[in-house]
Amino acid sequence: MGHNHGYVEAIAKANDYHLVTVDVANAEPAGFALCKKWHKDGLDESKAKGTSNQWLYGYTEDGAWKEGEFTKALREVISGETSKKDGIKLLHLKMYMFDYHELENLNSLMDDNKQLKVNGEVLHLPSDVRVVLESDNCIDQSPATVSRCGFVFFT
Repeated sequence: MGHNHGYVEAIAKANDYHLVTVDVANAEPAGFALCKKWHKDGLDESKAKGTSNQWLYGYTEDGAWKEGEFTKALREVISGETSKKDGIKLLHLKMYMFDYHELENLNSLMDDNKQLKVNGEVLHLPSDVRVVLESDNCIDQSPATVSRCGFVFFT
């Protein structure tokens, strides 16, 4: 807990973990409606080409599937260059505030199933990968998400 303090990065460095980060707050949203309150380039949903959920996981545009940023990062730790490295890999998702819409898709990835379904495909989380969520709070998270997470609060 506590956004942008650098704790996750420091822990990864100190333990020689491999880190793949999706930082929503500093993302280039390319027309997606990321929350105006927390994102420097927030857009009104009525004028955006998609939602934060679509930006994270993926969407269909002109009949073609476009992978979201979290899905790309997950693929990196499953089959990209990071997957070939020995040791623990951290898939780090940073967002000032998560609500249940963004995290509901991750519940099956964080429970015993350890899988994410995207566009009809099932992506399995390898045993050497940990998902780390970094946020300022968990006020809007569902009980299902909270029950799947361990929390560390930094002040």
